Amino acid sequence: MRLPRLPLVMRQLFRRRIVMAATIALVLVVLVSMFAGTLSGFDPNETAVSQRLAQPSTAHLMGTDELGRDLFARIAFGGRYSLTIALLTALGAMMAGTLFGLLVAFNIDVIVPFIERVLHTSFLPASVYLISRMPSEPQRGDIVPIVIISLVLSFVATIYPSWRASRVQPAEALRYE
Repeated sequence: MRLPRLPLVMRQLFRRRIVMAATIALVLVVLVSMFAGTLSGFDPNETAVSQRLAQPSTAHLMGTDELGRDLFARIAFGGRYSLTIALLTALGAMMAGTLFGLLVAFNIDVIVPFIERVLHTSFLPASVYLISRMPSEPQRGDIVPIVIISLVLSFVATIYPSWRASRVQPAEALRYE
């Protein structure tokens, strides 16, 4: 079975060494953070004063801090917390946006007159938009694809700026600053 080819933009993006290097680095950070406990073998908060400020070694890959805590374990577990917070923030924003959209969809007949009263203007004239007589019946079969498409579009929206940024030579960009 043959796998589908990546779209042209993705293929062009991943031809650049810097993009491949950044992708590999990101995947490594995620993997190290996910398997922090297994890879480090140390508790990030366990102190060993006898080993304080130890140089990197086979026992402590990045050495230890002033309290003898393993730096690799602390960084790996810190990455786990940061990635968890980022993921929960993105999911929370997605759920809040979906719930807000549903709230507006179910209560549009109340919201539009309220906005018009607050702004003292005809926000959506009934003679033009017919919003007051338009039925709003959100259904799961409509909402789920919209949420998925929104997530895909938000991901795709980062590809072009990433591609443009990968083409910039840092020394050239800083020369005119």
